[in-house]
Amino acid sequence: MTPEDYLKKRLDPEQFEKIKGIDNLELNEFLAKYIELLNPARVFICTDSKEDEDYIRRKAIEYGEEKPLAMEGHTIHYDGYYDQARDKARTKILV
Repeated sequence: MTPEDYLKKRLDPEQFEKIKGIDNLELNEFLAKYIELLNPARVFICTDSKEDEDYIRRKAIEYGEEKPLAMEGHTIHYDGYYDQARDKARTKILV
């Protein structure tokens, strides 16, 4: 099965549409590898659109990862004590 076929099988049609136009075998292999390895219930592909940004913000609030502030559209997020000073050069996957 090709990586694209695997992604088509695993992703919701809306999410698959976001990546199918990108002609990048390495990207498809990367996504397929980690979707298979991590086996998430759902996969969300962020296109940096306003709609995707709003969705991510709503979900972060819904899951308690962020809290809304009095100023509309602003939230606050606190990192845990052990989640400080992430070494970006050595971070392989951020889920």
